[in-house]
Amino acid sequence: MNRNERTGSESQEPQNWTPAREMYKNIANDPKISNLLEAFRIAASSELGLLPPFLVDLISEKELQNLSNRWVVVQRLYQGNSQAQIIRELKMGSSTVYSVAQKIDPETERGFGALFEVASRVSKQDGL
Repeated sequence: MNRNERTGSESQEPQNWTPAREMYKNIANDPKISNLLEAFRIAASSELGLLPPFLVDLISEKELQNLSNRWVVVQRLYQGNSQAQIIRELKMGSSTVYSVAQKIDPETERGFGALFEVASRVSKQDGL
């Protein structure tokens, strides 16, 4: 499936849009972001269940809900839903759905795409 099929968009990117591949370069060179990502890795790999309380302490309930909504958009796009369908069915703002869709970049399938594929395999293995 190509990018336009996943995103349901034929439009041009806004002029201020930064492709995901450029953002990867930016975060790779930022020590604060690297530090945060390491904290996520440790919390997620802990057998003590540290990720949920870490998230609750780190971000607001609204920020967590926004992140959750974005992940649902990713899942729905990879399942073949159009942007219009997602907006209508989930009652989400078009700017949020468009923003997420534009970050689905076939040249950087190590972000949304890679995680979606792994999550799909894990769900199938777990019978979900």
